[in-house]
Amino acid sequence: MLTQSDRARLSLLGTNLFIPLRCQQRLIGWLALGARGSDQPYRKEDLTFLEELCERATAAISQAGIVADIERHVHELSILMRLAEGINITVSFDDLLELIFTQTSQVIPTKDFFVVLKDHWGKHFYYAFYVENDERLRDRENRPLPEDFDLESVVIKSQKPLITQNYLIECRARNILPKHVDVLSWMGVPLRTASDTIGAISLCSREVEVSFTSEQLDLVQAIANLAAGALEKERLLRETELRAHQLSALNEIARKLSSNLDMNTLLESVLENAVNLLECNEGVLWVREPDGSKLEEKITI
Repeated sequence: MLTQSDRARLSLLGTNLFIPLRCQQRLIGWLALGARGSDQPYRKEDLTFLEELCERATAAISQAGIVADIERHVHELSILMRLAEGINITVSFDDLLELIFTQTSQVIPTKDFFVVLKDHWGKHFYYAFYVENDERLRDRENRPLPEDFDLESVVIKSQKPLITQNYLIECRARNILPKHVDVLSWMGVPLRTASDTIGAISLCSREVEVSFTSEQLDLVQAIANLAAGALEKERLLRETELRAHQLSALNEIARKLSSNLDMNTLLESVLENAVNLLECNEGVLWVREPDGSKLEEKITI
């Protein structure tokens, strides 16, 4: 269907002759010509020539399209292979997220990219990676999200990919408060392991001329399938290291408790270790008075 811009251009051209470009009974375009300079009408021989010209052009266009498709598939396969290799050698969690973003951007250029993950306790989801307008916003990361935080929550709950060319209408239809006000196209895929859905990857675009395709959605899902196992492995490794650190701290606290009889020093050590191990911003330790009448704030960090 012609856009208003196309109609205006054809009107200026004064087009009065259209020759279709067909490939396997499918219209892939047309040749439009205006009036002849001599003001003479087009002859039958002219039409025959133009039809033969368009047939040959269609064959060349079709062949070029096949070559372009092959090159694109080879490029996508190369990206997936590089991602798989990178996952095996990347040890840092943040580097792994950067790798996923970088490789995805190689095949689907985007300024907005998000990775949502489940927290250690499996109670909340949070943005582990948040890139908006080509800028990583770390202040949006590692914060618990509400239940219906965006379309990613739909992807996670349904465990199915989602694509839309109208983000705001899609959010409204699903009774979700939009996270962005100027986004048009959006797509997201689940991060699935063998036993669970641990999060989602999403991309969006603010450009009118950009419309995500089902082929691109399949490609992002393939990337997510490669990434999910590595992200879960890294999460379990971090949990194991944290637990080992906690056990070591508990042993150290027990040793101090048995050798130190100063109450304030003991309480301060307990609170300090709790705040540090659980990465809290602050903490307060309350102790009930000897007569049991009330709680008293003893230590604050």
